[in-house]
Amino acid sequence: CRRSTPRCWPMPSEAIAAEHRALRFSIWGNLALGFLGIIFAVFSRSDAVLLDGVFSLINFVVALLSLKVAKMILRPTDDRYPFGYVYYEPMLNLGKGLLIALVCLLAFVSSVEALIHGGRKIEAGVAFFYAITATAIAGFLALNLWKMGRECSSPIVDVDAKNWLLDTILSAVIAVALLVVYLLENSRFSA
Repeated sequence: CRRSTPRCWPMPSEAIAAEHRALRFSIWGNLALGFLGIIFAVFSRSDAVLLDGVFSLINFVVALLSLKVAKMILRPTDDRYPFGYVYYEPMLNLGKGLLIALVCLLAFVSSVEALIHGGRKIEAGVAFFYAITATAIAGFLALNLWKMGRECSSPIVDVDAKNWLLDTILSAVIAVALLVVYLLENSRFSA
């Protein structure tokens, strides 16, 4: 079994255990960041922070599905699935990609609407603290999932690691934007 192949069959039991451990790690990380984002969105009144929290909660649900699919594809073939359950894996990865694209599109539409209507008043300091915290946590999770994915050669874990990388980038961009807002609010350009 070479690391360059997408998935080796049959998967060694250590690789299966590592894959499931990585997916559970991602599930808990998404749940924690989702709730953290929603709590901070209430205090900061920031749609960007709310979007980040909702994005994490959506990823939480997708991570639960990933764990289910990872367990399903290990089942033997039967009359209903003569070629096995493996085809669920690319379908799940496609679904994840489409979901992320939809969330990004909704964020774009919300941002354009806010710009057209003159923006929104937020607590930039609170939101900035959240964004820095979320960036650090998401980066930590992305790095660890990338390492775990290499151990088990799992495309599902690889896609999860890329989702966390995207979440890290999204949170970092939000942090930079909120820092600019905070600096502008506390300058002579605050009006």
